[in-house]
Order: sequence, then C-alpha cells, then structure tokens
Amino acid sequence: LLVLPTDAVLFEDPSFKVYAEKYAEDQELFFKDYAEAHAKLSNLGAKFDPPEGVEIDDGPRGAAPEKFVAAKY
Repeated sequence: LLVLPTDAVLFEDPSFKVYAEKYAEDQELFFKDYAEAHAKLSNLGAKFDPPEGVEIDDGPRGAAPEKFVAAKY
C-alpha cells in the first residue's frame, strides 16, 4: 500500500489527526459529513469541475498563471 507524505501528515499533525482517526473508525460518519460539506459548498456556488479549469496564482507578478484542469473520473 502506498502512503504519500501528504497522507502520512494526516496522522502526524495534531489538528488533522483527530479527524483522520475519527473517520478511519467510522466510514459512514465520513460519508455523512462529506455529503453535508459538499452540499454546503455547492449551495455557496463552488465549482467542483469548472470547465475553465482552476488557476493558482502563486508565481511572480506579471507572470502568466498556470492553468489546471480538474480530473474527470
């Protein structure tokens, strides 16, 4: 089983560890909480698969932003 550093930190960082352990023990609770959070974000206008992609502007001023396109499964 592959564990990425970003996965491992969920159990190392105290602020994330609480949730990682809670949801590891109760998958139904995870799906319930996820569904509620997803609905809230949707109602607020979040785009989970925006056709124009997602832009992250962390480059130097004046540099063209790199464009990312959401994965489709």
